[in-house]
Amino acid sequence: MKSVSLYWVAFLLASLVSFPSTDASASFLVGNTRGDVPVSLYNEATGTFASFLPPEVELIAPDHMVMVGDMLYISHGDSLNTSAIFRMNMADGTYDTSWAVAEDIMYRPYGFALDSGVMYVASFLSDQILMFEEDTGEYMGEFVAGDGTEEGLCNGPNQIAIHNGKLYLTTQGSVAIDGAPEYLFPSQIVVYDLETAEGEVYIPPPEPLEDSFGFVSMLGIVIAGCDDDLSTSNCTMYTTDFGGGLRAYDLETTDLLYAVETTIDEAFTGSLTLTDGGMIVVPIFADEASGSLLQFDAMTGEPMGSTEGSPVLVGPTTDLARPVGVLFYMEEDTVGTMPTDAPMPTEAPVGPAPVSVGETPGEGDMPSAAPVEVPEAPAPSGASIMKGVISSIMVGAFSLSAVFLLG
Repeated sequence: MKSVSLYWVAFLLASLVSFPSTDASASFLVGNTRGDVPVSLYNEATGTFASFLPPEVELIAPDHMVMVGDMLYISHGDSLNTSAIFRMNMADGTYDTSWAVAEDIMYRPYGFALDSGVMYVASFLSDQILMFEEDTGEYMGEFVAGDGTEEGLCNGPNQIAIHNGKLYLTTQGSVAIDGAPEYLFPSQIVVYDLETAEGEVYIPPPEPLEDSFGFVSMLGIVIAGCDDDLSTSNCTMYTTDFGGGLRAYDLETTDLLYAVETTIDEAFTGSLTLTDGGMIVVPIFADEASGSLLQFDAMTGEPMGSTEGSPVLVGPTTDLARPVGVLFYMEEDTVGTMPTDAPMPTEAPVGPAPVSVGETPGEGDMPSAAPVEVPEAPAPSGASIMKGVISSIMVGAFSLSAVFLLG
């Protein structure tokens, strides 16, 4: 149902009367598949968390997140009745929790991507990729589906990336039987031609990393670096492994560029997002009531956490609850105009692996790296302080007026 939150109206008006800062603050939207806060906003500069969506928004097991222009999309739902794509207009605060649905068809949507006016959605518990009209959310039909065999390819579809007329899909290797996944085949990455829907294996099942849980479940996928600013002169494909691991491949040759461990403190691995500063951020969780964020250099895979030699950016913290999806987000975009696409792909993904939900994993180590230098913020000028005072007075006046007007 479409709605606009008074909370969001107040937020927008407060943003409009505030004087924007000159420095953008890189933050991350993190999808919590458990708990009462569907999406958390983590501000790296302040090290703080906040609830991002209006308080009345309720999403079941939110998964993948994508920002296109002013529109934020989130896949959510764990049954035929609740599975949908949420869409929110960040410019005016209106939203629709069931913007895209396929009644009695879409079942536990995970990853999705938009291309040429079409949204392609991975329906995990029906082994399908479904198509929706980008402007209206209207269901257009099935793109591809698994057939219960290994040759069917679309087995446990997870995360999607689209590049140059090709759709790349991470798969868990499962077959949906009566609404439950049966893990019958290896996890791998497949590729489809968008015009013909013909598919083939793109990345065969890799070997589990040394400190992983001993299995592979390909999850997040992002394609970037196509303008020579990252690993190679060709595009680079970055993937995460629910069982533990971050891998980078040359998109053209499929050569493995690096593989690093992500299994820390007995935690499973979620999706990934790429910042405009060339960093990869990955959520992990060891239980259903907390989580952490890891950070790596996208070019080398070296850990770039908050302390030297560690990839841990923040956590473990109960501000997160079994996080899987993550999206790079520039907070300056919320001042006056709301967020737009990041310069690099900002995909956030997907769901569980061939283990029971909430099952406790094992341990792992991470390679060492140099610490990240954080520049000191300049001291505020007298003019900026006065602007802040005026802004606060205006926001306070608006808030009091809203109280009286709304009763």
